[in-house]
Amino acid sequence: YGRGHTTNNNLNLNYRKNKLNLFGSYSFVAVAQEQLFQTNRNVLLGMEEERSTTVSERDPLRRNHNARLGLDYEINDKTIFGVLLTAYDLKWVMDALNTNELFLNNELTSVLLSDNQERSQLKNLSTNLNLKHDLSAKASISFDVDYLSFYNDNPTDYTNRLLNAERQFLEENLIRSIKETPLHIWVGKVDYSQQIKEDFKLELGAKVVNSAFDNEVVVETLEDTDWVQDASLTSSSELSEQIFATYASSDWKINTNTSAKVGLRYEYSDSKLDTEAEGRVVDRQFGQLFPSVFLSHQFSEPFKSTLSYSRRITRPTFRELAPFVYFFDPNTFFAGNTALQPALTDAVKLDLNYKSVFFSVEYAVQDSAIARSQQRFDAATGRLFLVSENLKNAKTLSFTIGFPIQITDWWNMRTNAIYYRQENNAYLDNQLTQIQQNYFQFNANQSFQLPLDFSAELSGFYIGSRLLGALRFGEMYGLNLGIQKKLGDKGGVLRFNVRDVLNSILLTGNSDIPSQNFAFNSNFDFSQRTFSLSYATNFGNDKLKAARKRQTGAVEEQRRAS
Repeated sequence: YGRGHTTNNNLNLNYRKNKLNLFGSYSFVAVAQEQLFQTNRNVLLGMEEERSTTVSERDPLRRNHNARLGLDYEINDKTIFGVLLTAYDLKWVMDALNTNELFLNNELTSVLLSDNQERSQLKNLSTNLNLKHDLSAKASISFDVDYLSFYNDNPTDYTNRLLNAERQFLEENLIRSIKETPLHIWVGKVDYSQQIKEDFKLELGAKVVNSAFDNEVVVETLEDTDWVQDASLTSSSELSEQIFATYASSDWKINTNTSAKVGLRYEYSDSKLDTEAEGRVVDRQFGQLFPSVFLSHQFSEPFKSTLSYSRRITRPTFRELAPFVYFFDPNTFFAGNTALQPALTDAVKLDLNYKSVFFSVEYAVQDSAIARSQQRFDAATGRLFLVSENLKNAKTLSFTIGFPIQITDWWNMRTNAIYYRQENNAYLDNQLTQIQQNYFQFNANQSFQLPLDFSAELSGFYIGSRLLGALRFGEMYGLNLGIQKKLGDKGGVLRFNVRDVLNSILLTGNSDIPSQNFAFNSNFDFSQRTFSLSYATNFGNDKLKAARKRQTGAVEEQRRAS
């Protein structure tokens, strides 16, 4: 409990008999905790300054049912066939009261009270078929076929009441938005692995993905007794995307102290997005090689190093691509971006391990980096759109150190510290702008072994001011506390936790666009001090072999759709 309730419940089952293994899990999560958002924006219109302040008091309820059921059957000593079904139903409902105050040259001119009721429900059903066959003692091949189905329904109603500077009622209007997005994904994957020699292993694979969604967004205003569409915010779109990928990698133990892993992946994608109003707005074919090299050397028993280079791709989520509109106030919207492109990252990293002390340095350049909640201000209409956008690039240099400290035989501490130097290059109002920021991140975890089977843990973090695209986020810190009691071999474990002890976790951000005489800052309070009590226990045969651990062929696609 913490300014609203939260509950998290899990059940996991595993059954084996002869050649059959049946396993599954179910979880239920419900979170109903208050949130408080505040935004301020200033724009200079000629000689007049217009300032808008919005405070959003939000009362959300999120509940999620998540189920997983799997079956593995050993056809013979060399072949296993598996089926995996997963499903979830994530529902979000919220009542929010938004108070928007408009000032002209620091004088209040009007107040808008917006009461909105939002419902967003995302349903998913996924099926995976897997066949793994050992060709020999040193070679195996596996096949995966996945089908993923998602459906998002997101209606929102807004009741807006306009008041004058004296807060006297002037008028009322009703707005509603409707968003429906069905998404279907097919994935096929094959992987081959062979231990060619004792010191050399080869892996080959191929993957094909076919994705398609329809997205309908309708925004309407009630005029007299008729609902009238807002053509500038209403859209209908269709996306089709095919991805073809092949890869090869090898593990080579060069000598007793040195090993290498080399990989090469090729991806080709074909993306098309059509809208009812503009026709085809995306027609993009993209082919790219993604190499990776890892070289490890053991200098001595306690001292090891790894030098690596890799190129990877980060695709936008389907939610970011799909057009949608969410009103934060009458002139501030969250929206999708159909033109969003994948980001490519080249990274070089050196890891050093001495006993239990870890140090690393990494330099990464991300072309077309995806930055979320970026501002698009339309001076002609006064509308501000918050969207995901591609930067020209983002460059990051980071240093990480981690080390344990054993203070006593019952008190252990683990500390991690990271220093970042960020450089983001972005186009703001068609001008290439460079933004730089240095910041520090610190995490510490302390564990205590106490008498009578009690133990406790204290963890904290600090994140300095940092960049996300053209936004600068302020510093953030938090503290968590937990204590647990083991209730014997069969009695389970009882835990009591306090999250965000100091009630200090607050997301703040600001940006400035001098060319448009525009400035924006925000405060988002998602987190409250929360107290939780939980109990966990195991039952049945504790010597039973665990279910086969494997990933499906659609891990990345699940992430993009969630």
